[in-house]
Amino acid sequence: MPTTLARTNITHTPRVQRLLDIANTQWPEERPSVQMINLMETGASKITETDEDAEFKARLAELDRRAAEFHAKYQLTFPDNYLNDLRSEWDREWDQ
Repeated sequence: MPTTLARTNITHTPRVQRLLDIANTQWPEERPSVQMINLMETGASKITETDEDAEFKARLAELDRRAAEFHAKYQLTFPDNYLNDLRSEWDREWDQ
């Protein structure tokens, strides 16, 4: 399905297949893709239990990623000295 979101491909190596087999015993009614999400959520929960700052670090990383995306999207919208030029125009108007 077309998407602008990042995708991750995972090869079913013996290690991955072992984890999927475990997931299948836990969530047999779910599709493999849902089982993978469940495994990731379970792993993330375990990490946050042992690392009190894990949730904060994850949110900070998300903010950094979103800021980079925003900057990449809008960096060419305004020239580098746009704000300085705008402020100097205001100063000239007040001086008149």
